[in-house]
Amino acid sequence: MKPEAFSNPLAREYGILKTGARFKSLGKVPLATGGTTDLRLYPARRGFEDLIMVSSKAGDLAWTAATLDGYVWLSLKDPRTLPSTLFWISNGGRHAAPWNGRHVDRLGLEEVCSHFCDGLETSRQDRLKAQGVPTTQSFRPKEPKSIRVIHLVHPVPKSFGRVERIEKDPDGGHVWAEGSGGKTVRIPVDWGFLHD
Repeated sequence: MKPEAFSNPLAREYGILKTGARFKSLGKVPLATGGTTDLRLYPARRGFEDLIMVSSKAGDLAWTAATLDGYVWLSLKDPRTLPSTLFWISNGGRHAAPWNGRHVDRLGLEEVCSHFCDGLETSRQDRLKAQGVPTTQSFRPKEPKSIRVIHLVHPVPKSFGRVERIEKDPDGGHVWAEGSGGKTVRIPVDWGFLHD
């Protein structure tokens, strides 16, 4: 979680997640009130506005996923260029105008190389270096650099559940998505695009 509070009660904003907490599983994220919550299930925790950042393991393919109504949405990326994902969890926690507590059941998933949502100057300070999380990239004049992401939607069986694992197919034209319900789906996608 952000080292500083994301939601400010003085501005009529309320968060439920523990400021500055670290976690290894979205299934056990520390609460400000003690205990943990499961961020793999949403909508949940009505009345709160929170932000977390999840960082990818080293490798050449990372992913973010959400399942809803028989479909999976996938974001595929190269973690060497976009090492983290921001989760903007908005469920009625902002009570001042223009939100007035009405912005509910919304989840934003954003692939980033940054220090949470704190802007360029904070990201340049490389505050997460000790944890192995880069917050900046190097660019050189006259050397083009591509930052590529693949977003896709694909049908999944009713009992698929949440995505537990994504594996590349060696053919370069598919990935395998494994669901918590025990089903695996082969999804056509040119994942090599991420590295061209």
